[in-house]
Amino acid sequence: MTELLERIEALAAALAAEAGAFATEQLEREVLVEYKADAKGKENTNDPVSEVDRAVEQLLR
Repeated sequence: MTELLERIEALAAALAAEAGAFATEQLEREVLVEYKADAKGKENTNDPVSEVDRAVEQLLR
């Protein structure tokens, strides 16, 4: 593996560990869950997203 790929892998592993620890901590409480809208704007109960999902996404950005 090249040095660049090793650095990318290390960064990805560190980000995953940080996000996992954050999510685990957040899931120790009651969590708000919403449902994403489908293409017609109707709530799709097969596509949930929690406030923790959104917070983890923000953390990783």
